Amino acid sequence: MIRKITADVLDGVQNPSLRAYAECYVDIERSFAESVAELGLPFADAAGAEPAGDEGAGSGASAANPQFMSERDAVSPLPNELRSYINNSVEILNDGKSLLRGWRSSACAACNVGIGTETFITSTRCPKRCFFCFNPNQANFDGRDGVLHDVMGQLEERHSQGVRYTHLALTGGEPLLHKDQAVAFFKRARELYPNVHTRLYTSGFGADEPTLEALRDAGLNEIRFSVKTEDVSWPSAEAEAEGDVPATGSVSQGEAAGEGASAAGSPDAANGPSPCAPMFPPAIEETLAQMALATRYIPDVMVEMPVLPDQLELMKALLVRLDAIGARGINLLELGYPFFNADEFARRGYLLKPSPYRVLYDYAYAGGLPVQGSERACLELLAFAAQRDLKLGVHYCSMENKHTGEVYLANAPYAKQYPLYALSPQDHFLKTAKVFGADRAPVRQLLTTLRIPFQDDPENDALAFHPSNVALLASAFPNMEVAIAYALREQREEGPVLRELRVDLTTPATFDAKADL
Repeated sequence: MIRKITADVLDGVQNPSLRAYAECYVDIERSFAESVAELGLPFADAAGAEPAGDEGAGSGASAANPQFMSERDAVSPLPNELRSYINNSVEILNDGKSLLRGWRSSACAACNVGIGTETFITSTRCPKRCFFCFNPNQANFDGRDGVLHDVMGQLEERHSQGVRYTHLALTGGEPLLHKDQAVAFFKRARELYPNVHTRLYTSGFGADEPTLEALRDAGLNEIRFSVKTEDVSWPSAEAEAEGDVPATGSVSQGEAAGEGASAAGSPDAANGPSPCAPMFPPAIEETLAQMALATRYIPDVMVEMPVLPDQLELMKALLVRLDAIGARGINLLELGYPFFNADEFARRGYLLKPSPYRVLYDYAYAGGLPVQGSERACLELLAFAAQRDLKLGVHYCSMENKHTGEVYLANAPYAKQYPLYALSPQDHFLKTAKVFGADRAPVRQLLTTLRIPFQDDPENDALAFHPSNVALLASAFPNMEVAIAYALREQREEGPVLRELRVDLTTPATFDAKADL
């Protein structure tokens, strides 16, 4: 058993040197939370309230309780409706960072370790203005009317360097603003890598029949649509329960009709909304019609979109509709706050999820920090899909799930260079065990007798050794306070640096290397 050393846990740490060492990490997290709040969007626990749409996932449950997504330092408990489906029709994946019912793209599995996969960006130009768009948070953001990148040239350069791919993707902005380049990219990808899996991200802008046909001919395997729901009002569950609106959440035919809307996959106008095919406002209807059309040309047609905490009922209706038009699946993304546009998040009543990451770090993925309530809504949608027995594959991808490939690529290739560290098979961080202060001498003597390597750290009054050897202390020092430190290898100008990011607390009597690493 391990415990993250938070402010509350720190008060109970008996070893003064360990307490002083761990206090640095507690202070870092406190300072980070204060800095983020200054941008205009506080964390939920600091604000003392839950955002709209959230039912309060989590208070007071133990992280060892199997009701959680993962038994290791989990973030959210599972909704009651979902628990009965776990290990039946719903799988827990990637150390609890994602859940799956049914089909998921092979690209999602590849993303977990980041090997053999790359996503190319045409430009950041986009006809949409989503309030949660994280492109401005990208390291090399060049404006919403950014330059057009030579993605085919980049791909050819990678090939000449001997880079091998199993998965390739094209995104933006909106890549179909540059249709010719997009089609040429996928055609060239198929020539250079005949067996590669290719996918395209789009809002649907420009996804007309000639374009879909050209993408098919270029060998595109998968197209991921984002459905824009942020400005759509939808009946609440309470209103439906009172009989004020149909249980499907349908809107009137007059409201749903409009220029650009299509009848593809829609209810029959003469008979009104079908309980299996709810109607949406025109913009969404148009996207759904494009998806229905895409199923005739592209093997895997799916949706990938963030789930807004207060749009649970709308999303349920959308799942039903996607199932009806033959979409292969949906990736439910945890909504992120990309460190800007705080006013737009705040006016919707959104707050940040407390303890946003298990390991706080400046990750390369630009999605920002997860919004409280989004994960809960995603889990309830998984339960809904299971209850309705939808054919549609439903995959929940948390914000943390986006980071594991980065951590794996940073640490795994170099793990053998750090003999006192274990590469975690669960979260891919490099981890070492440390004892402090007066505990150093007896542990040093024991490890020396057993000829087990260790390293003294006089500056921090610590001694480090491989965590697999913590159990060797159990007979002599069962209750000794041991820190498990997490590290990530960074490549800097001066060379590689192993950067420590977090410490957990355990004892030799309670530590289980298989479960706790």
